[in-house]
Amino acid sequence: MKSFTKTVKLLAVAFLLIPGFAQAQEVWQYYRPFPDTSVTTGHRSVQGLAVDENGKVWFQSYYQTETIEFTDTVFVGSSKVKTYSVRALQVYNADGTDASISPVVSLSNGDTLGLRYLGNDEATGYRKYELMTGRGLRASHDGKYVYVSQGNVLYKLDAADASVEAKFVYPTGASIPAVGVAASGEVFVRPIVGGETNPLLLLNPDLTVKETVSASTSSVIRTSWAPESGNAFYYPKTSGGVAGFTREDELSSFEGPTDITTIMGEAAIGYNKTNGLVYVNSGGKDFIPETPVTGINIYTIYGFSLDEPEVLKDSIVIGLNNPNIFDYGDGVRAIEFSPDGKSAYIGFYHYQANMPSVFEFKLGTETSIADENNSIPAGYALKQNYPNPFNPTTNISFELGQSGFTTLKVYDMLGREVSTLVNGEMMSGNHAVTFNASNLSSGTYMYILVSNNVRLVGKMTLIK
Repeated sequence: MKSFTKTVKLLAVAFLLIPGFAQAQEVWQYYRPFPDTSVTTGHRSVQGLAVDENGKVWFQSYYQTETIEFTDTVFVGSSKVKTYSVRALQVYNADGTDASISPVVSLSNGDTLGLRYLGNDEATGYRKYELMTGRGLRASHDGKYVYVSQGNVLYKLDAADASVEAKFVYPTGASIPAVGVAASGEVFVRPIVGGETNPLLLLNPDLTVKETVSASTSSVIRTSWAPESGNAFYYPKTSGGVAGFTREDELSSFEGPTDITTIMGEAAIGYNKTNGLVYVNSGGKDFIPETPVTGINIYTIYGFSLDEPEVLKDSIVIGLNNPNIFDYGDGVRAIEFSPDGKSAYIGFYHYQANMPSVFEFKLGTETSIADENNSIPAGYALKQNYPNPFNPTTNISFELGQSGFTTLKVYDMLGREVSTLVNGEMMSGNHAVTFNASNLSSGTYMYILVSNNVRLVGKMTLIK
């Protein structure tokens, strides 16, 4: 496999050396709020996303989203009510239309999502319920099932009709986030808050307990994930990075927790089975100052492989040239991909009740020609660097429609400036500069051109 990858890289470099060859690379590009800007019910503070085998996108909100009516008066907490708002699941087809099963509120086993039945009140005879918060979603690797975490309860739902296949109640009462699911159907589950009384458990496909992976857990986690093999369990750390438990095979014991990668993770983790990469969020907003007037906040999703966990293989930059995404509270809480790997769904936890919380990005091809001409452009342009990928030098060409003070700077994916290529007055016309990255590590970098209140952004990849 390594020799095949090396061959592909050599072929790519060979093509890039052909004069005038049109360079093409697939990059993640903002597509739309999902499903659209007008639908906000059930979108506030998304705490989980799942994509099933047919491409249906499942949402779970932390807050109440649907109102139900009881046949008689009940107690929810200390309130006596006949109607109450609960945490339903919203389900959409890939084209953004409502799926036939949406919203999912009342389950086939008699439970209501968002409520836990506690029995009858002795004094009044009224039924008593406790409110459960939405904590996470995870689809099985084949997309046939969706696992719903609400409070300390985990439901395994058939993705076709949302019928309940199994139910698990975490014994200590602690809330559980999105779980890790193996291809076999075995499920890893641990609470959001760790401790000596909150073990990491491995469940059978019917959600009965198979074994205790770790008798105690530490740190706070927002989500988790497991590869198809079932020989590992991973979770982003709120302090950054990704940790987990691993074993050699099914006959071995799990060891951990061990730090897997220092690539920034915090509250979201997803897997794109098409390219085999694991994606984690940057843990917050990165501020890039080189924009006219005030700068811009961005979020970044990082992709890496389990074979080379310290090597950044892909990224999704959220916020650049996109006025629809702004300061969204606590940031990204969910990352999921379409079955073909061409769409990425990014879920935000935020406090604006009337704003969408999920945005779709699509993998598309950007093309540019390395040839330059000497004519004075009518407008502005920033060309794709050439060659790309590069090691360690590359050329960046741009066009200025008017003379003026101009900057061209390079940033890493954390928004840190790593090089200033242009910083001064420049004449209108065609320009080219060389960027030498011999002192930088492999990864994705952004280059930003600012001139006369025009701002253009490009992305390039350094492979050493």
